[in-house]
Amino acid sequence: MKKVVFAATAFLSCAAALASDEVSVTTVDEGAVPCECAFDSVYLGLGAGGSFLKSKAEHDKLSGSKSFSRFIGSVFLGAGKSFKKFYIGAEGLLDFTKSKSADIEKETGGVTVKGTLRNGGVSPQLGIRLGAIVKDSWLIFLKVAGVYNKTSLKIGDREGSCSKLTPALSLGVEKLFCKKFSARLEGEYVFSANKTAQYTIDNKDVDVKIKNEGGFVIRALAAYNVKY
Repeated sequence: MKKVVFAATAFLSCAAALASDEVSVTTVDEGAVPCECAFDSVYLGLGAGGSFLKSKAEHDKLSGSKSFSRFIGSVFLGAGKSFKKFYIGAEGLLDFTKSKSADIEKETGGVTVKGTLRNGGVSPQLGIRLGAIVKDSWLIFLKVAGVYNKTSLKIGDREGSCSKLTPALSLGVEKLFCKKFSARLEGEYVFSANKTAQYTIDNKDVDVKIKNEGGFVIRALAAYNVKY
């Protein structure tokens, strides 16, 4: 979480400098009526991208890490408000794809233990976007979000899972067209989370750590904007 706070602070410092520079070179004709910012809107949209996440099991008798790279679709809904050259908004987003499984195994003392890691295909998130508006139609933003990812591990007839709200940090750029439609590109880093579940291995009950190791998600999104 400290990394998220540090990154957000650094981004806001850069955004402040960028907005200050933009204001300093912009001149307004005397008597002109100020325009409302086109980013003051409620919006909804669709998109697509790629998810590159990892899942892991950790124990002396069974351990393994698997990468799950998949094409994803996205739907989202949000709202935002500008304050001169600064922007703040809230957004809900849902990534969806096919769940994916991978087998792991480990041999210890002549005994081979096998398990199956499964990474879920639906990842909802809620986040806050902070940004700087450039030339009235561009938005450079940072998004701090909580993402709900699920990793499960099956050993024999027992299955446990790690399903937690995990921090995520995104950087992106958005371009507004015709004050109604906009398009954006963003890259997101999802942090890790873990949970312990109990299994029977070699006739003994043991605790195995199931871990969402996080990873990267990239998205290309298009939105329809409705001004306030």
